[in-house]
Amino acid sequence: MNHKLRQIDFMSIDWFQSVGLRYELLRKPLGLEFTPQELFGEKQEIVFGVFKGDLLVSTANCILSEKCVKIRQVATRYDFQRHGIGMFLINGIEAYFFNNGIVRIEMNARKSSLDFYNKIGYSTTGNEFFEVGIPHLKIYKIFIRINSIFCVISRCFVWIALLLYFQYEYTNNLSTILCCISNTCNSSRVGPFSRSACIRN
Repeated sequence: MNHKLRQIDFMSIDWFQSVGLRYELLRKPLGLEFTPQELFGEKQEIVFGVFKGDLLVSTANCILSEKCVKIRQVATRYDFQRHGIGMFLINGIEAYFFNNGIVRIEMNARKSSLDFYNKIGYSTTGNEFFEVGIPHLKIYKIFIRINSIFCVISRCFVWIALLLYFQYEYTNNLSTILCCISNTCNSSRVGPFSRSACIRN
């Protein structure tokens, strides 16, 4: 598949392609337009696009917070749908944010596209709601960083080793103390005095 994923700069030629594609697929069929406020607000978002040469074939916007990103307005040209382009786009976005420390991705997905997102590992949360006049569901995916798991396991082993060490030292020291008491008592015997007499004295 000769396609490339790249980030799109605000107000660039590629950005206008993205707006046009999203309008044709997501807004125009519903009789809706982008407002100037909506378009200007995209300056604060991260826009991705899948390109075949210079042609934009799929796009999505991302709103970034501290440890979570919300993907919205995913759109793929009709003639490139069912060719793995949408999956290529989402997988590329996931990889980008995972490599930058993001552990959770969320979306308000159209109910009609829910099967697609379920197939690529997204889970549903909450109840159905309406957005731009059509039913949506909140979906999400959580990433688990392998190095974090290894870090937790390593810490557990360290704590277990420390507990075993202190338990051994405590048991060993207790045995030493009891042995010393016994030896001291035995060395205190004088003539006919027994150990019990030693203790009584």
